[in-house]
Amino acid sequence: MRNKNFICLILALGIVPSVAQATDAIKDSSIKIGGEVNSQFGIINQQNDFRKNLKVAGQSYNKNSLATSGSLKFNYDKKSDKGLGYGAYIKLNASTSNSPSGSKSIASEVKLYVEDKFGKIELGSTSPVGSAMEVNSYSLARATGGLDGDWTNWLKNGGVLNSSGTNAISGTYLVAPQLPIGFDETTKAGKINYFSPNINGFTFGVSYTPDSKAKGTASQTQEVLKNADGGYKNIWQPAVRYETTFENGTKFTTAVLGEFGKAKKVSYYDEIANIDNAPNTKDVDRKNLKAWQIGAGVDYKGFAFAGAYGDVGKSGVLESVATDENAKKGGKYWSLGSAYSTEKYGISINYMQSKRAGCLSKVKNTKDEDAYVKFNEKAYNKFEALSIGADYLVMPGFMPYVEITKFKFKENDNYNASNDKGKFNKGTVILAGTKITF
Repeated sequence: MRNKNFICLILALGIVPSVAQATDAIKDSSIKIGGEVNSQFGIINQQNDFRKNLKVAGQSYNKNSLATSGSLKFNYDKKSDKGLGYGAYIKLNASTSNSPSGSKSIASEVKLYVEDKFGKIELGSTSPVGSAMEVNSYSLARATGGLDGDWTNWLKNGGVLNSSGTNAISGTYLVAPQLPIGFDETTKAGKINYFSPNINGFTFGVSYTPDSKAKGTASQTQEVLKNADGGYKNIWQPAVRYETTFENGTKFTTAVLGEFGKAKKVSYYDEIANIDNAPNTKDVDRKNLKAWQIGAGVDYKGFAFAGAYGDVGKSGVLESVATDENAKKGGKYWSLGSAYSTEKYGISINYMQSKRAGCLSKVKNTKDEDAYVKFNEKAYNKFEALSIGADYLVMPGFMPYVEITKFKFKENDNYNASNDKGKFNKGTVILAGTKITF
């Protein structure tokens, strides 16, 4: 009840007074329609075991293929004579199949906003404030986005297979230098964002997400359980960003963000072999969400450098694992990147390392549903990746690009059965394509 009252207070203080100004003369409104078409050829060099169809023996997936995706963006803005601005934004998947990340939803972002001299408030299914305010190595990446780009969309069967090679295991490695709400949980969850105005180079932002599983209309949100099925609730993400430019033209930027929330209970299986049966452990407590990241970057005459360090702590770890002295738990990452760009072309390089342990893995059952599985992890799941990207602006809105990402899920003994080690993925994803934006 306290959280609900606080949300109502935000709406009353931030939106209601602003909407009261709507009786002022409204300037001409505008509806902007834009979009993007991305035709991309992918060459995937990964371990042979990961190209196999895990459900049908003797079948394998293509190493190379051509993919084309599209999106449509609708932006509606209004502004009064006294400075009140408000509007809405919708981004739709305009592809001939699911979105590149595999989402079946038509829309990937739906929000409305109100903005005046006191700042900006967003309401809807959108990214948290950290996505816009953070400083990270991929903040300056070219082509598809480097470490936060398209390369993971092309991996088949993820990074780990159990020792028999019949089940793909996911969620136990950090494959992007991001905090849990950006990495583990969907950015489509309904939330309230607040961005402050810039004061002497400082900006402040905060996001509130009632439930990370509530990410759509009432038909979806009414089915979300109060304290089950994993995820987090009552999530707060504060962020502070500082920018300054020195006399010689060098720009310095730094940002700090955190994430805090209540972990929802979860049911899990002790063995992969049981995932088609009823869970033998139900509604178990996990450690709450507590994570933070700090990043910094400099930009001088087209040259840019940036890096970030993050600590996800024991977020989401089972309480029983957190108190086990023999089990590894927690997660950290760091990343560095550099880039050079002109009005016509750009090139960038990003590198990251991460380690994580103690989280439940996700495994698909025979119904293609996610099942949580516990492994007795006695070592950290370590990951590293290097991404190089380049693009060239042939003319406004027309940009060919190429990106090469080398990745490695480092081996350990966490996923063995009868002393038979699991299978770990490594390789290179090469993406070459052309984007048309309008």
